[in-house]
Amino acid sequence: MIREIIAVVLITIGLFISVMTVIGLFRFRTTINRMHAGAMADSLGVLVIMVGVGVLCGFTIQTAKLMATVCLLWMINPLSSHLIAKTELLTNKDIDAERDREAKI
Repeated sequence: MIREIIAVVLITIGLFISVMTVIGLFRFRTTINRMHAGAMADSLGVLVIMVGVGVLCGFTIQTAKLMATVCLLWMINPLSSHLIAKTELLTNKDIDAERDREAKI
């Protein structure tokens, strides 16, 4: 009973973080800001959801697979975010003007 309540709370918190990420993706204007919002879901939201599912399943082979998935996401996320930011900086000629416009708002 208590394990299910803890799992539901963790999964709900993870889903709340993921929903806030989606709102952030639509709210922000520049690619760099959107990338930051998207990276938060991969880092924190998925971790909390996976921990909630792990608590629900108990310590089994499925829990080990979930934690391996979280570790894999934590290794891939910084690499993909870096490549997106680098591509944006190299291809967007007006990035300084966009940054100044964002600072004024």
